[in-house]
Amino acid sequence: MSDQKATSGDKKADAATKPLEKEKIDVSVTPKQGGDKKQTQDNRQYADKVKKSLENDVKKSLDGAKQDGAKKQLDAAEKTAQDAGKKIDPSKIEKVKVKVEGEAGGEKVKRETVVAPKKES
Repeated sequence: MSDQKATSGDKKADAATKPLEKEKIDVSVTPKQGGDKKQTQDNRQYADKVKKSLENDVKKSLDGAKQDGAKKQLDAAEKTAQDAGKKIDPSKIEKVKVKVEGEAGGEKVKRETVVAPKKES
């Protein structure tokens, strides 16, 4: 019975357990507009720092969960983005979008997370 065709359910399960390959991380940070030029400039610089930092954090979380498969990697990336939202200054950043895509077990997988920064109270 080894010549059975894999069902799409099997492929999905396979994709969830195989590690991500050719992963692409796309982080976009939207700085708050308004105020004077200096404030807008400061917000942009802060947004660049946040973007670089978050790209590194997401990459680390993907690498850290590699042995657990693509689904766990995407879950880890999403959690990293959510955690980052708690640390970002909401007076300078409007929103952060993290998109991770890649292939696992021959299937294309993609997860997008949008985080609105909010300080923990």
